[in-house]
Amino acid sequence: MLQRFSLGWVLALCAGLVSANAQPTHPAPLHYALTDRHGLAGDSNWDQLSFDAPRARLFVTREDRIQVIDPASGKEIGEVRPGQGVHAVALAHELGRGFASNGRSNTITVFDLETFKNVTEVKVTGVDPDTILYLPETRRAYSFNAQSNDITVIDAESLDVTNTILLDGRPGSAVTDGRTIFVTLTDRSRIVALDADSGQVQRNVELAGCPEPAGLAIDTRHARLFSVCGNGKLLVLDAHTGNLLGEVNLAKEVDTIAFDRATGLLFGASPLGTVAVVREDESGHFVLTQTVVTQKSARTLAIDPRTHYVYLVAAEFGHAPPVSVALPHPHAPIISGSVSLLVLTP
Repeated sequence: MLQRFSLGWVLALCAGLVSANAQPTHPAPLHYALTDRHGLAGDSNWDQLSFDAPRARLFVTREDRIQVIDPASGKEIGEVRPGQGVHAVALAHELGRGFASNGRSNTITVFDLETFKNVTEVKVTGVDPDTILYLPETRRAYSFNAQSNDITVIDAESLDVTNTILLDGRPGSAVTDGRTIFVTLTDRSRIVALDADSGQVQRNVELAGCPEPAGLAIDTRHARLFSVCGNGKLLVLDAHTGNLLGEVNLAKEVDTIAFDRATGLLFGASPLGTVAVVREDESGHFVLTQTVVTQKSARTLAIDPRTHYVYLVAAEFGHAPPVSVALPHPHAPIISGSVSLLVLTP
């Protein structure tokens, strides 16, 4: 039987459906905890982590290889053998390729994302490639060379070096919104904004009261940059103007920061054994909402954008050998079998 409904009833129903499906502007913050730990093979040091969301894989860079981890089980499902001193991985999903920066080899290893086999080695135009970005908008990979203060630009399809961008300081972390590349200069307390296509400098943002800026993250939806400083201060900046929007005091020595677009949460890892969780509150202020205890040495992290799990790597260390002529800056050795993947869950 055909039923008749009043316009008011229909509007009320529609309003109810919109209300039920609408996302709150400032949702209640998630509460994170260290819930799992998986042993990782090998006793070498590690650096940056990268999460491959389409394939649900975690890349963990070690000194002489890259471990490919199934995040659900924590088991190693493959490895990449890049050059020496691997720092970071950038992923070109539509090309099925990964790009790994090798600081001691001064090369970029290009590898297949399905087989993990090496495609080629690209020699950079500078020294000590560290941070690396891939932009699908330009189909280029950008290697930030820490010791030569420049950027090597690589065509991700032909794998030819197409440009070298000179900087007036040591590049640190870098992020992009697809049109502009933002890179910290760690020895200048500055963020440089570069046109991703031409490589030309668009503007310099001076970071007052921010010595040795380390981690950098971006909220592309709201055009915000997050820069963490050597003194533990987090600066929130307008990505278009560089204007300061807020400050948050974090633990000192925060190394890597990452932003989860879906939850609006920013995470900052400190090797002292904590992860800071920052969000914007109802009044528009950025606040530290939680400090999660992890493990000493867990200084880099990656986020699964679907589950919102946060992954870190940590290890136990022995005693450093005494200072000598042969070892002017000795490092404490990793205790064998102690390297672990840590999992934070909401």
